[in-house]
Amino acid sequence: MGLRDRLLDLRIEDRLSYDPASNTIFMNYSGMRVRTLADLDRIKAAVDRILGPLNKKVYSIVKYDRFEADPDVTNAYLDLVRYVEERYYIAVSRYTNSGFMRLKLGSELNKRRVSSQVFESSAEARNNLQGFGRNA
Repeated sequence: MGLRDRLLDLRIEDRLSYDPASNTIFMNYSGMRVRTLADLDRIKAAVDRILGPLNKKVYSIVKYDRFEADPDVTNAYLDLVRYVEERYYIAVSRYTNSGFMRLKLGSELNKRRVSSQVFESSAEARNNLQGFGRNA
């Protein structure tokens, strides 16, 4: 019935954290499953609520361990990723310890001409952002 998955899901608002000192949004999509277009609307609304009022672009680190998007919403999810990146990011680093997810996500992001490098660890993701002149 998927009850366990639903009980373990964190609210999107609890998955996003902005650090003004480093001008970085941390997005913890670990274990998240995007099932419907309504899920995408909630993600977009939460991101817009946090980043819109800043009136500036930010750095981003996104954790994708055990992330899933149902096939019916995968393309819409990736379009949302593109929207967020183009509107809000100076630079983004994504990471997951899953080799399969790194390849799959990287390939799909590359098709949409957004930042497609997906790192294996948080440390690698943070180091990547240091190349953009900031301390992560």
